[in-house]
Amino acid sequence: MESSAESSRPSVALRSLRVNTAELLRQPGLQRRVDERLGIGLFEIDSSVSHDEHVEVDLVCESTLQGVRVTGSVRLARSGECRRCLARVAWVESVTADELYQREVTEPDAIAIETDALDLSSLVRDMTVLALAAEPPLCRDECAGLCPVCGVDRNDGSCSCETEIRDERWAALDQLVLDDQSDGADSPDPLG
Repeated sequence: MESSAESSRPSVALRSLRVNTAELLRQPGLQRRVDERLGIGLFEIDSSVSHDEHVEVDLVCESTLQGVRVTGSVRLARSGECRRCLARVAWVESVTADELYQREVTEPDAIAIETDALDLSSLVRDMTVLALAAEPPLCRDECAGLCPVCGVDRNDGSCSCETEIRDERWAALDQLVLDDQSDGADSPDPLG
């Protein structure tokens, strides 16, 4: 069984994601910046990413006449395999936020402010989950991928495998000769 000190550790570490809305809502135009680097393990996300990885949070909470608008991004360093050739790739996944929080919800997409402290940890957690779900990029734009027959990496060399996919239902159309494809010997002269 966990001790109470161990179970409260994530909430203490995530305290930096709380913003005092009572003060913020008194002055439209007032901003509070949330710029943190937090361990991904704090968000208790079940993923293959090491709990030692970090999430970089860069959010701005701005008081407006409508409520508190939260904008910014969450960045997460990722690594995986290229979608075409399976080479290792490393990249930074960034997810942006633009959310409106209101005491009395009047906008259809607004989120209710229930206390004097706006807890952004659920927003950051959701953004982190989106960053983790992102598909790995290509190792380079012109990646040729792997041969589907023999598995050779086409970026390093070529193979002689036949990889054209044919649908035999359309094979009869290969015999079709259109007027503009004929050699012109049998067609009448259009100019007379």
